[in-house]
Amino acid sequence: MRIMRKSGLEPIRQFYITAITGLYVGIEPFLTQMNLIKDTLIAHIDLTNYGEGLKEVNFIYLIRPEKDDKFWEYKRYAKLKKYADFQLKINEEDFIVASEENALSMLAELFLKSILLYKEMKIKDFDYLRFYNDIKKLFLAKKLLVGESEVVEVK
Repeated sequence: MRIMRKSGLEPIRQFYITAITGLYVGIEPFLTQMNLIKDTLIAHIDLTNYGEGLKEVNFIYLIRPEKDDKFWEYKRYAKLKKYADFQLKINEEDFIVASEENALSMLAELFLKSILLYKEMKIKDFDYLRFYNDIKKLFLAKKLLVGESEVVEVK
């Protein structure tokens, strides 16, 4: 079931994904990879299937040098509006030298790791473990995760 705006014309987007990158990241392949993850989530995952505690996920990839202190990681949950915000880092040097397949997998793994933070955020009425496992299965089926992913299935 898709949630619709009051006008009834367009569904409310449940996933907003963007990035803050350095100058050295190849922008075109990266945008394609990031949009593939976002589009896959939008097409196949409906947050309302996991409870009423979360209506929207905002995710920012920080692809920055390891010692960069201009941007920091954070997570937060807005209880009244029921949205989660994440800004999580990928080491820019590792990302640049990765193959396109491995870079895509790095992005997918980081998104999955963010879901494990939901427990610390104390989001009530949201089955984050089922959400995590469903997204991991989806990412594997769509070949967004490759090889031996660092992310493990949780119970």
